[in-house]
Amino acid sequence: MAHYYNLNSNLICNKNESLSKVLTLLKITKGYPLIVINDDESLYGVISNGDISKFINSKNFIDTHKIFAKDIANQNP
Repeated sequence: MAHYYNLNSNLICNKNESLSKVLTLLKITKGYPLIVINDDESLYGVISNGDISKFINSKNFIDTHKIFAKDIANQNP
């Protein structure tokens, strides 16, 4: 399968990245949505600031090292 994106881009993260890493990437990208990929480099979903806000508002406690991109990503963008 051909991939048309640069895997070294700050706009792309693996689904197993921690929320802490996702927040760092969003800061670097100045709020642009992140593309979330599977281990085989296929598209898993996207994460926007809104997705993170919805996730955080639905939880009582957040440990940024135990929550992963796959927990937050919108798989039907």
